[in-house]
This record gives sequence, C-alpha cells and structure tokens, in this order.
Amino acid sequence: MTLADDYGDEPARFLARPVPGALETIRARIRGIQDTDEIQDWIECELAIGPRKKVIAALNQRKGQLQLNETDASAEEAGRA
Repeated sequence: MTLADDYGDEPARFLARPVPGALETIRARIRGIQDTDEIQDWIECELAIGPRKKVIAALNQRKGQLQLNETDASAEEAGRA
C-alpha cells in the first residue's frame, strides 16, 4: 500500500514541487488533513525531502489541532457514558 492508496494523494506531490505560490497550496492542503496518521506521514515526507521550517511549523500546528480535537471528542464521549 502507498500513501496515495491510503489517502487518495501523495504528500510528496505537494511538498516536493518548488513552484511559485507552492507554500500557500501546501498550507491549504495541510489545513484539509483530518487524520493524525496522515499528518504524521506528511511530516515524515517533509523531513525526508529536506525540511522547510515553515512547512514543518504548519504540519505541527495542524497535528496539534487534530490531537486537541481528538481529546475533546474523547472527553465528550466519556461525559455521555
């Protein structure tokens, strides 16, 4: 299985292309990630291609948001039990 099989696209497709406006496209795609496993795969991909501080920062910020959302959802479920 590949990341494309798992998520429908390949992080390197967005991360590796140095084109004008790429950072904004990357940030938009990162904001759309809804899964902590997927965000971790993106982090690993970025680290493998030579990490850029701004991209790693955006990935880590999104990872934190997703983890916070998971914690909130778990707390809500526990409150209903």
